[in-house]
Amino acid sequence: MAQPGSPSSAELVPIGLRRASAYAWRLLLLLGVAVLVVWVLVRLQSVVLPVVTALLLAALLDPLARRLRATPLPNWAVALTVLLALLAVLAIAGLIIVPQVIGQIRTVNFNVAAGVETIQRFVLDTFPISQAQLERGISSAFDRIQSGITGLAGQVVGFAGVAAELVIGLFVTLFLLFFFVKDGPRAYAWMRAVAPESRRRNVEELLPQIWDTLRAYLNGVVIVGFVDALFIGLALLLVGVPLVLPLAVLTFFGAFFPLVGAVVAGTIATLVALVTGGVGDALIIAGATIAVQQIEGHLLQPLIMGRQVELHPAVTLLSVAAGAAVAGIVGAFLAVPVVAIARRTLRYASPRIAAAGDAARADKKLRTKGPQ
Repeated sequence: MAQPGSPSSAELVPIGLRRASAYAWRLLLLLGVAVLVVWVLVRLQSVVLPVVTALLLAALLDPLARRLRATPLPNWAVALTVLLALLAVLAIAGLIIVPQVIGQIRTVNFNVAAGVETIQRFVLDTFPISQAQLERGISSAFDRIQSGITGLAGQVVGFAGVAAELVIGLFVTLFLLFFFVKDGPRAYAWMRAVAPESRRRNVEELLPQIWDTLRAYLNGVVIVGFVDALFIGLALLLVGVPLVLPLAVLTFFGAFFPLVGAVVAGTIATLVALVTGGVGDALIIAGATIAVQQIEGHLLQPLIMGRQVELHPAVTLLSVAAGAAVAGIVGAFLAVPVVAIARRTLRYASPRIAAAGDAARADKKLRTKGPQ
C-alpha cells in the first residue's frame, strides 16, 4: 500500500513513455481493424471487386455524366448513354487491336527463330558460358514450361469456372455502373441525410473531396497512359517492331499500376524488339521506355494530377507492392487510389482533430481551476 504523499505508479513512469504507450495501443488497435477489414474484403472479393470497379468507372465517366445531366434527359437515359458509350469504346478498341494481333503474329513467329539465335550468340559472346551449358539451360527451361503447360491442361475446368466468374463479374459491374451513374446524386443526398447532425457538415465537405480525388487520379492516369502509349508506340513504329498497337495498348493499361506497370510494359516491348530485331532495336526501345518513364514521373504526373493525388514515389511503390501482396493484381490496381483517398481524408481530419483536442484541453483546464 502506497504511503501518503508518495508518488503513484503512473507518476513513476515518464510522461513521454506514457504518451508513447497510449499512442502504441491505439495504433495497434487501428492496424488490427485494418487487417480485419482487408481480410474480409479479400474473402469477399468476388462481390467487392465488381462494386469497386463500377465505382471507379463511374468516377472516370463522371464528366460525361455531368454534361448529360445538364440536358433535359432523365437520369436513366443519362446512365444508359454513358454505359453504351463505354461499351462502344471497348468494342471499337477490340475491333482495331484484334486484327492487328492476328495479322502480325505470323511475322513475329517468323522472326522468333532468328531472334533466339541472336540472343544465344549475344549470351555466348558476353558471358563466360559454354554452348553446352547454354543448351542445357534452355532445355531445362523448356522442360519446366512443358510441365507447367501439362499441369494447366488438367485445369481446363477450373479455367472455365474462372472465365464464367469473369463474365458474371463483368455483367454485375455494368449493372452496378448503370445505377451508380443514375442514382449517384441521390446516394450523396441519402448519405448526407443519414449522417448525424453534428457530422453532416463533415459529410458535405469530405465526400466531394474524396470523389474529386478519385476522379482526378483516374483522369490523370488515363492522360498519362495515353501519352506513354503514344510515345512508346512511335518509338516501336520508327524502329520497325511488330505488334505496335497491342504493345501501345499494354503500355496504356500499365499506367493504372504506377511505376510497376510501366516497367513491366517496357520490359515486354523491349523483349519483343530483342526477339524480332536484335540487341540494337532492344536497346533503342529500352532507352525510349526509360525516357518516357522519366517524363511521366517528373512532368506528367505532377502537372496533370497536381496536389489532389500527390504521393511520393516511394509511397506509391510501397502501396503497389503491399496491394499486390495482399490481393494480387487487383490489390496492385486499387492500392494507389486507396492511399490517395486515405491521404485526402487525413488532411481533412487532422486540423479538426487537433482543434477538438485543444478545445477539450482548454475545457479541462477551466474545470480544474473551478470557479474563481
